[in-house]
Amino acid sequence: MGSKKKRTSLRTGDRVTDRLNGRAGTIDQITNIDGTDEFSVVYDEEPQDHFLTTASKQGSRRPETLLEAEE
Repeated sequence: MGSKKKRTSLRTGDRVTDRLNGRAGTIDQITNIDGTDEFSVVYDEEPQDHFLTTASKQGSRRPETLLEAEE
């Protein structure tokens, strides 16, 4: 059985899933605020987005602990 290697850090362009809302997206920008990296995630379009007045497609800023890398 092969061993899984855990990624040590995320980079711009990596695909991730937001652990708070379960949405998938791509890391657009990494900003260091007070010594902590914050990742700007641009979400993929979800089927329900056209029903929302303010879809969260623009994305969010999250610390690395709230993002899960896609493989």
